[in-house]
Amino acid sequence: MKCSFMDSFWGPFQRKMTSFNDLPDLCLIEICHYLKSGEVLQSLFDVTHRLDDILVERKYLSNINLYNVNVKLFQWICDSKLLEKVSKLVETLAIDEAYAPIQLKRFNSLGIFSQFDNVKCLALLFINNISDVYLFFESSYSQYLPNLQNLKIRLRECLDGWVERNCAALKQFSSFVREHILFNTKKTSLERFDIKLNSYLGLLLKSPEILTKNDHIHRLRIHLGRVSDVLFIFDHFPSLDYLNISLIETVVNVDFDADIVDETYDFESLPLKLPQLKDFTLKCYWGIIDYKILEKIIKNLIYLNKLNFICNRSNLSSYINGDRIDQMLSNLTNLKELNFCIKFALEVPADRVRIEESFIDTRMKWKICFNLDELGNVYSIYTLPWFDSLMKGFNLLNASYDGQDNYWSVRDLEVYWACPHVTSFSDISQILLL
Repeated sequence: MKCSFMDSFWGPFQRKMTSFNDLPDLCLIEICHYLKSGEVLQSLFDVTHRLDDILVERKYLSNINLYNVNVKLFQWICDSKLLEKVSKLVETLAIDEAYAPIQLKRFNSLGIFSQFDNVKCLALLFINNISDVYLFFESSYSQYLPNLQNLKIRLRECLDGWVERNCAALKQFSSFVREHILFNTKKTSLERFDIKLNSYLGLLLKSPEILTKNDHIHRLRIHLGRVSDVLFIFDHFPSLDYLNISLIETVVNVDFDADIVDETYDFESLPLKLPQLKDFTLKCYWGIIDYKILEKIIKNLIYLNKLNFICNRSNLSSYINGDRIDQMLSNLTNLKELNFCIKFALEVPADRVRIEESFIDTRMKWKICFNLDELGNVYSIYTLPWFDSLMKGFNLLNASYDGQDNYWSVRDLEVYWACPHVTSFSDISQILLL
């Protein structure tokens, strides 16, 4: 068969054209750096043996994060059974329903979790349907994931109608967490647990049942709805070395049981109950905890290296002072890092001078700062720098700078534009130029 003139002309050039498969390994590796997990699964995996070898060798398939994977792409990944094919390689898995609100449901219904025997870290993020979490607790978590060490759960901020109905749903969910995660005696591989419902809900863990202590969880981050649940954690998790608690005033339409803190509780036994606790955070919003109880807790956690706490109450003006805080910290001889923020209404303007002078002669080595929001009559005592998103603002953004504060360690700054305080760009520039 004779070749046309054009075939004979272009033939040598066609033979020299470079295809994707001709790229050197380093180029392919560089391309992978710019791709998300879902894109790697969709575009590169299961195409050629060489590409698969590169993905396995460089561990691009050991961390699968389904963030930014939309519904259509996620359906295609499931239908192609790509997750099952890479399951033995995955050590970290993040299911994120921000863009595909069916991910956890499909994982449960298709039994995909049964394939992930080597997963050590699992994150369930922005979960839309609470029933999918229940099913995960009852079946997937209990039966599969034998090597899971780190579990993180975040529910969507607005669970449609879940809060408004009554507190029965909250109690049920709390019961599931208590039974299937915190006190599951058959699942002892879990070392780290991090759970947040949303900004308006805290778990209700206290139970009349006699529960076996959990001695395998070492790091716990949890949002609670009652002060008594904090003591419940202290009594049942003796192996904790890191504990982060946020006390949230639960917003539900039906009251739950009264939060009764036993006056006979032995706070002095905390060193025996938590002998390994080195890092502790307690955030108490909306006056949910009595400051005297906070003092007893902190004073007796004597092995701490790092302490963070927030206390926001309206009745602290009359007795808060530097000596009292100094006394609260006096037993923490190993403390190397301290961050705190105490907020309260300034009942008597003259108290401000008394409070600030009381810190001058204390033994504290920490950088203590003060701030008065005159419009809201909110007085703050805090270590520098102090940032917290739930405080709804950065409390230094007022015109009361003395120019002595050092912000060199600040790497992230968020500004909330909200009434009644109006922050100008000149205010921000004062911080950035210091």
